[in-house]
Amino acid sequence: MNTKLVPWARAEVWVLNAKTDALLGAYYKKDKRLLYPRWHISIEDPLVVIFNKTVINNWNDTHIKSLKDKKVGWIRGYGFEKTLLKNIHIDKKEVSRMQSGLLMLKVGRLDAFIDYAYNIEPLGQKIGLQMKEIFTTKIINKGSKLFLAFSNSKRSKKLIKIFDERMDKLVETGEIEKIYLKWGHHKSKFGKNRYDKN
Repeated sequence: MNTKLVPWARAEVWVLNAKTDALLGAYYKKDKRLLYPRWHISIEDPLVVIFNKTVINNWNDTHIKSLKDKKVGWIRGYGFEKTLLKNIHIDKKEVSRMQSGLLMLKVGRLDAFIDYAYNIEPLGQKIGLQMKEIFTTKIINKGSKLFLAFSNSKRSKKLIKIFDERMDKLVETGEIEKIYLKWGHHKSKFGKNRYDKN
């Protein structure tokens, strides 16, 4: 297997244009240029927004609509303006690193920052963001299934068949759980019961 680590937006374009076979960690999309196996590979961590309590103080009433007309940041390529915030007018600020976004939030250049829960809290504490006193974190998406998204090609159809057959065996034997535990993932997140085909 040949792997390449590139920015998300570029990786997605490569697969859509069949320059590479597969993209790791993609959402399921109804796009004829992409093919998906039956099995997903993971369930993402919750997506959260962190903001200054004095800048956004109506979250409990309006939830994500509280971000309307605010300066909202996230990692370049995530594309939340097309999904999560599709019908909400915001001043989008994309950054290349989460630390940059959290520092912008800290000094008031952002009103809110969106990323995954496991990332935000440890890094926020590291840079001295007053997580509980000044800022608050809210879950905005509990986490979707993530797939290997394949380019629409004959080769990909063969690869998908192999992937699904091998996943059937890994789940049936319980080996899938051992693999995830080996790499530091909690078994409650990746246990056999999470690997259904729906």
